[in-house]
Amino acid sequence: MPNASYAQGACDQPLLERTIGSFFDAACERHGGRLALRVRHQDISWSYRELRDLVDRVACGLLRLGLHAGDRVGIWSQNRAEWVLMQFAAAKAGLVLVNINPGYRRAELEYALNKVGCRALVLSPSFKSSDYVAMIRDLAPELDDCRPGELQSARLPALRWVLRIGQQRLPGMLAFSELLAEPPADELAALQALARRCGRTRRPISSSPPAPPATPRARRCPTATSSTTPGSSARRCGWRRTTGCAFRCRCTTVSAW
Repeated sequence: MPNASYAQGACDQPLLERTIGSFFDAACERHGGRLALRVRHQDISWSYRELRDLVDRVACGLLRLGLHAGDRVGIWSQNRAEWVLMQFAAAKAGLVLVNINPGYRRAELEYALNKVGCRALVLSPSFKSSDYVAMIRDLAPELDDCRPGELQSARLPALRWVLRIGQQRLPGMLAFSELLAEPPADELAALQALARRCGRTRRPISSSPPAPPATPRARRCPTATSSTTPGSSARRCGWRRTTGCAFRCRCTTVSAW
């Protein structure tokens, strides 16, 4: 399967067919009112029940933006509560969370976003000496003249949404707090169905042994004088001797010719 997100090959132990979202929900059901997350510098303490409610809100909010399962969503932030919300919300919505190094500068950010084709970016306002908002606006000056979700950037062609952590809304950006609106019942039901499905394998892994590798096809050594088949007399070339060559000259491996 191209672009498989799980290991493929012979295996005598089948995969569990469970998703991160389903494990998260089960843990929240099991622990309920117990403390799940505490962030001292934000003065935040959430129980499992509260964490699940916020994760579901963020997941529904991300899907409401028009993001689909498999889309890449970057997060550029230091450790904080919103990071945890994004981790589990992305998993439940079937999105791929792209962790961007908080120490990246502008050129590194541009490379990372384009490398994986992020459609959305969640960022902190700043971290230490790094002004994240200023850097993304330098890369995408089109933010100043567009509405949230309608970014058309020359340097970041895949990016459509920029979400700034906090309540302040800047030109072209959406405030992360807007994802926390309580979703209607139908959106929540759709999310739960998606969370149970996203990440599951699409076909079982075979327990049969792997097929033996194909035998390399005999080819003419590019530096031999009269050899066309393995084992025939041929002048030894000046290439590095290896044991993988099927020809007597042992100049290199067949696969490299």
